[in-house]
Amino acid sequence: VSLAAAIFVSKDWYTLQRWLFGFLPQSIQRSGMDVWGNLRAATLGFIRAQLLIITITGVVVTIYLLILGVDYAITLGIIMAIFDLLPYLGVGTILVPWSIYCFLTGNVQLGLALAVLYLTVAITRQLLEPKVVGDRVGLNPLLTLIGLYVGLQVYGLYGALIGPVVMLIVISIYRARIFHQIWDYITEPLKNT
Repeated sequence: VSLAAAIFVSKDWYTLQRWLFGFLPQSIQRSGMDVWGNLRAATLGFIRAQLLIITITGVVVTIYLLILGVDYAITLGIIMAIFDLLPYLGVGTILVPWSIYCFLTGNVQLGLALAVLYLTVAITRQLLEPKVVGDRVGLNPLLTLIGLYVGLQVYGLYGALIGPVVMLIVISIYRARIFHQIWDYITEPLKNT
């Protein structure tokens, strides 16, 4: 039933959208379309920002591993770039156990080099992410950082993804002037008295 409903809704999406919007006043339709446009642009910007960050991570890891002379450096760089999508785990999912293994097997030099690589990637990501995401999404880097922090504190690991999204929704609603319209609606009776 869910699959059939999804097919029918997606097939007739624009017809349903026009029908549903037909019940709403023009001002709400415009505001809704503004919010939707802002969210769509910001979502694409967020995806581009994440792709840019994982590309930078992949290039840094690949170059570093090539300098170290590690076998399959390019493949490992690509795999670690993909793992970089995991919030707060990222390349540490591979580099930390690999570094520990190197220390335990007596290859201290490689273990230390991998630990330095992990710290370099982690610090670079922490410095780049608020700026890159903020620029691509249209959020101030400080607001992005606040969204990341509050989301992490409230929802834990998943909050790191939820926080910026909620911040983005609030900013999109603000840019569509919906808060202004609500404020005007509330204060209009007070102005007439």
